[in-house]
Amino acid sequence: MTEQPMDKRSRMHLLLIFTVIAGMALLADQIR
Repeated sequence: MTEQPMDKRSRMHLLLIFTVIAGMALLADQIR
């Protein structure tokens, strides 16, 4: 099972992307 560490990294990447998208959406909402 050498994919376990990569899974954790992938999960963190997903969280980061989600945070970025949410932040951008919040920013766009404030700009309007």
